[in-house]
Amino acid sequence: MVDGPPPTLTGEASASGVWRDPTWRRATPLSELEGALLERPELRRLDGLHHHGPAGRLLGWTTTRLEHTLGVWTITAALRPDDATLRLAALLHDVGHAPYSHALEPLGGIDHHAAFGAALDSGALGSWLRGRGVDVERVVALVEGREPSPVRNRDGWLHADHLDSFVRGAAWRGRVRVDPGEVLQGLRLDGPHLAFDARHADDLLAAVLDEARFQLGPIDVGADACLIEAVGRSVALGVLDRDELPSLRDAELDERLRAQADTRGTFADLLAGRLRFVAAPDAASARWCVAKRAGYLPRPRFVGPAPDGWERRLATAYGPFAEERVVCVALASTACSPDPNGRTPPGRSGGRRLPVVE
Repeated sequence: MVDGPPPTLTGEASASGVWRDPTWRRATPLSELEGALLERPELRRLDGLHHHGPAGRLLGWTTTRLEHTLGVWTITAALRPDDATLRLAALLHDVGHAPYSHALEPLGGIDHHAAFGAALDSGALGSWLRGRGVDVERVVALVEGREPSPVRNRDGWLHADHLDSFVRGAAWRGRVRVDPGEVLQGLRLDGPHLAFDARHADDLLAAVLDEARFQLGPIDVGADACLIEAVGRSVALGVLDRDELPSLRDAELDERLRAQADTRGTFADLLAGRLRFVAAPDAASARWCVAKRAGYLPRPRFVGPAPDGWERRLATAYGPFAEERVVCVALASTACSPDPNGRTPPGRSGGRRLPVVE
């Protein structure tokens, strides 16, 4: 597990005892336990993971998994300020992520939910929490959505985890249509679920659709595929152990890939922004063909009646994204070179089909 000096976010929040979230425009006091948790290496590591994966890094989007985590916690604390266990679940929900967030999960054997469960079941983090009287089993149930809550549910309703992601993604793409602080002020609870002011229905739907388009676009698909290719080769060569990935930061994975001759060239080009990913007209002209569907198409609930015709509008809007599609991506310009043995890198001729990404 990575240790070292506290990142800026955890250091500032722990020292002041307050997290002032710049997205949700809300200052929230931290409990003593929450402040101590932010100093744990499992939380500090999240400040070294790009929330939007390798594509976000290429586009200059600096949001980290820790910023997202603190956003989810801010929403949760606003709605359930006295539920200490739920607030801890919000802070802990992403500790299992591998480098570059979801990007490497199609490799197989990399599951942030499973890594989270292991960390709390038998890891040092779980022991630390139990030693402070935390109901770890309830934390796990909340994070997994088995106990529906504002943080997460399995019922298809828009929850805090996805809400924060949609808003942060829309902000970086310059597509925020409403002040997030106003959205938070209008939030209420309908049982365990978020309920929104109906005035924000169009804005919420636009944010969800914008995220879906990005996830199925050539930049996101291509950058993920390039990273998967490099890490897959390193795992196959025994340079990387798949089991150690959930303990690494992005920069540590970068260093490992740069040190390996089989991945150094292409990965350096990816990080330097010398690869331009574009949609390919067919598999024959593609570098990669990836079977993928939009990850999240939740249904917002409302404080009062839903807008007129809402269910029909939602079905029409989500319809094009609900089914798996094969996204073909080409490199419009590239500094990629053959590997040291003169072979063309995998996938250069014809599209390489990668697994489905949920």
